[in-house]
Amino acid sequence: LVACEGGNRRLTRTGFDGKVTPLAATFDGRKFNSPNDVVPDGHGGFYFSDPRYGKGDEREIDVEAVYYIDKGGKVSQVAADLVKPNGVITSPDERILYVADAGGGKIYAYDLEGPGKLANKREFAPVGSDGMTVDRLGNVYVTWKGEVVAFSPAGGEVLRLAPPEAPANC
Repeated sequence: LVACEGGNRRLTRTGFDGKVTPLAATFDGRKFNSPNDVVPDGHGGFYFSDPRYGKGDEREIDVEAVYYIDKGGKVSQVAADLVKPNGVITSPDERILYVADAGGGKIYAYDLEGPGKLANKREFAPVGSDGMTVDRLGNVYVTWKGEVVAFSPAGGEVLRLAPPEAPANC
């Protein structure tokens, strides 16, 4: 299990034996803000978001960004121009990384040109989100302002549901 530990400000792996191993706790010698969401890339690495939730007084990194950790453990900052990145997910063919900017109220799509290499940033949807998921056809499902909204791979809205209880994640 690879997990973002927001309170502990790190990315970890928990083995079948229950042993927790830190994968990343710092970038350029500074503690992460609050790692929040993570997705594998199919090359042995992971993309993860690092917004700041909770008290800001312990902040060591001024930017809220998306990072990539490769299979060797090297961490790089791959997207640092978002307000509050939160959800991250890849398309089924692992050619696109979707990043929900909860603070900016938008979802962006990036072409994946190799492990940790993003290109062609573009607005994918006019909503933010906490967490996202994608189906095998490439439709992206998000939660936003009490609803579940789905978008086709081209970014067109295909579904909007307002459940009796507002969902926070999917």
